[in-house]
Amino acid sequence: MIHKDVIVLFFLDSISHTLKKGILLSLALISLKALAEDLSETALLTHIPVVTSATLMAQTLLEAPSSVTIIDRETIEASGAQHLVDILRLVPGFQAFHVSSNKFGTSYHSVNDQFPNHLEIMIDGRSVYTPLLSTVLWNSIGLLPQDIERVEVIRGSNTATLGSNAFLGSINFITRHPAMIGKTEISTTFGSLNTRQVHAKFSEQNRGVFYSLSGFYTENNGNNRFNDSSRRSALNATVEFSPSLHNQITYRIGIDTGFNDIGYLYPYHAFPETDRYIAQQDYRTFYQQLRWSSIISPALTMHFDHAYQNLKLEERTPEPYTLMKFSNINTLKDAQAFLSLNPDYKGYREDGLTQTLSTLLGFEYTPATNFRTYTGLQHRYEKTISPALLQQRRIDANSMRLFNNSSLQLTPQLNLNLGLSYEQRKTDNEAESVRLGANYAIKDNTLVRLGFSRSERLPSMLEQEVNFGINTEFGYIPFEINNTSLNSERINSWEIAALHAFTSFNAYVDNRLFYEQVTRGIVTSKTNEAHQPGKKENNAAWSNVGIETQFKWEINDRLDFLMNYTYLENKTSEWSQGIYENFPSQRLTPKHSTSILINWKPQHNWNVSFGHYQVSSAKWRKTYGTLEEQPSYTRNDLRLSRRWSGLKQSQVEISLTLQNLLGKTYQEFYQDHHFGRRVFLQMKYSLD
Repeated sequence: MIHKDVIVLFFLDSISHTLKKGILLSLALISLKALAEDLSETALLTHIPVVTSATLMAQTLLEAPSSVTIIDRETIEASGAQHLVDILRLVPGFQAFHVSSNKFGTSYHSVNDQFPNHLEIMIDGRSVYTPLLSTVLWNSIGLLPQDIERVEVIRGSNTATLGSNAFLGSINFITRHPAMIGKTEISTTFGSLNTRQVHAKFSEQNRGVFYSLSGFYTENNGNNRFNDSSRRSALNATVEFSPSLHNQITYRIGIDTGFNDIGYLYPYHAFPETDRYIAQQDYRTFYQQLRWSSIISPALTMHFDHAYQNLKLEERTPEPYTLMKFSNINTLKDAQAFLSLNPDYKGYREDGLTQTLSTLLGFEYTPATNFRTYTGLQHRYEKTISPALLQQRRIDANSMRLFNNSSLQLTPQLNLNLGLSYEQRKTDNEAESVRLGANYAIKDNTLVRLGFSRSERLPSMLEQEVNFGINTEFGYIPFEINNTSLNSERINSWEIAALHAFTSFNAYVDNRLFYEQVTRGIVTSKTNEAHQPGKKENNAAWSNVGIETQFKWEINDRLDFLMNYTYLENKTSEWSQGIYENFPSQRLTPKHSTSILINWKPQHNWNVSFGHYQVSSAKWRKTYGTLEEQPSYTRNDLRLSRRWSGLKQSQVEISLTLQNLLGKTYQEFYQDHHFGRRVFLQMKYSLD
């Protein structure tokens, strides 16, 4: 339970700031309401969105056991997002950041590093998690914002449904269905960082079979200081059909290939003062997914999902002269000798091959109108080969997961959710998770939800098996060794949420008060003894307490307003990394974050949108210790677009996106990665 002193301290610390924001927001809403025209009289609750990511059962936001944010296609376009991570700036509590010009990260209520690993990221329900690096490589999943129909974000642990990777939350990017787009859509984008991009999508329907083909080519030069460039090519295909009234089959296949320049853009004692080591990383991703749903009876539906992903990363080996510049090797002869002793040496060790194979069989059962349940069994196979990170040539692991989600409507006002999950990898790694949720409708337009979850996250393959070092003329020197006895990370979380619909002016507000306590967190520790390697240990614990607010208002057919605000008080109670910097009782996440998006259509063929983002200061951590504190920043984006309708149901659109229009250049993640003003021009042609 949440100790009453914690709640008191939280409100005493935050009430003044939150009260000011609340008063200002209330005044703003009153003013906007007075200006609103053509308000819809239809109650919002009659078209509350339906989500599936929380329990794998179709539920409205009123029935789901977790707080859910939905970002639709119109909002994605209005945001002017250039990358998938940019979209997540519109989700309460999320931090979205550039690690470098073409490397991205996102986290939720977590201490942040360059490899965030507490979220499950999915594309159409297919996990794109990379066991090799225990994270998601956003620039290798073959999609751009133009490909996404909507995003479902579960704010809170979702391990009861999706397993260990959903430790703090989950994100499901749902691609555009062939039936939802025109026959042809082609766009080109040019802009800052010398960006050049072409994206094309084609779709067709023939005798009840829907199919689409999409692809893109994109490249940029990175920032002027480090030239951390990128070049990518991707191709995706989807086929969907119903061989009978009771069966639906979807098959997806795709490939993404190219290179990204990677590097840690922070001052390092071995680097020249004004330079950083940038390495080219070639990559290739191949995936395929088969989904089959079959209605066995009016009460029973079977779901089958099989997915395969292959990711190959090839980080370039540094040249001898590069070694001399960025290390303590002083002569060309010594550099050549080092490389001959270490032919697999990589500067950042982001190199290797990883394959994942996932098969899920689930049964959705509705024996009564007030009771539904989903029971599933999932097998996941992971294989990783990385001499640079693991020493061993190949490591593989099998895991099994049994889970159940049930929903019971006790009364017209009260709905209960129960989620259970048991996960096992090999024979010595187990994780058990449980989630309880009670949704009570106080009125037709007001809902209160109480929730509790106790979730565990299995250590990743990399965390358990990491093993690297260097060979010298005196022998092998290990830098980090494996620890197969790692325990699962654990989180206990409580929430009180309230969803209220302002039915008279077509708006709703979603408030969430939460308390989360993470124990047995995994960090890298190193002893004082000379030449002793580091090792992953369960030496971290932290807590989060705060409030999230999401407000959405469809003012009229031409004007939408979206606002998110998060107050998050983060405190580490344990953080032991041996001889490296420890930081108990410190805050490692932003305390305040705000995002606002206003989307206005002054005429049917014009669109103007404005985005405002504020993030307070925070510390970010690397493998050992912490980076310099990132100062707070404010960013304002503007997007203008104009459409022209042509013959044969064709359209042409030109849009101009200006990012960080009014603010100064700000630091994002690493202190030497600066985000300045950026401009992008897009031209799009579509044919229905």
